[in-house]
Amino acid sequence: MAPNNNSHQLTIRLDDETYKALKAIANKRGESMAVVTRRILAKNLGVEIALGASDTLISTVRKAVAAELRKTEDRLAAISSKGAIAAGSAENCALFLIKEVKKYDKPRVDRIQKETRHKGTIFLKQPLELLLDAYQQGEEGGN
Repeated sequence: MAPNNNSHQLTIRLDDETYKALKAIANKRGESMAVVTRRILAKNLGVEIALGASDTLISTVRKAVAAELRKTEDRLAAISSKGAIAAGSAENCALFLIKEVKKYDKPRVDRIQKETRHKGTIFLKQPLELLLDAYQQGEEGGN
């Protein structure tokens, strides 16, 4: 690559090791140190530009993925909240029915509440896949 009318002169300082390596490459190729330097600089500038573009692309993709995940997180939080409200409502409804059907017996109601909460905790500890499989089997069996 020969300098042309649009070229600019640049003066740089090199340490001995870099200078000797550059000179060795130029001698081996039969080119001037300036030609070898321009080629190395042009090649590495291309790599630097590509890396900068890659960083920008990765950053853009990360932002887009985060925005999409936020939607899913918000939806899961809403579902979880509804589940908690439904569970509380079901417990209160069950306690109300117990009080209405049977004469209210506080120790009995407390025992039932403790048992159902314990069973609910066991239910929550079950792997989701196991629960989904049981639900699907129930649907297929006509339940």
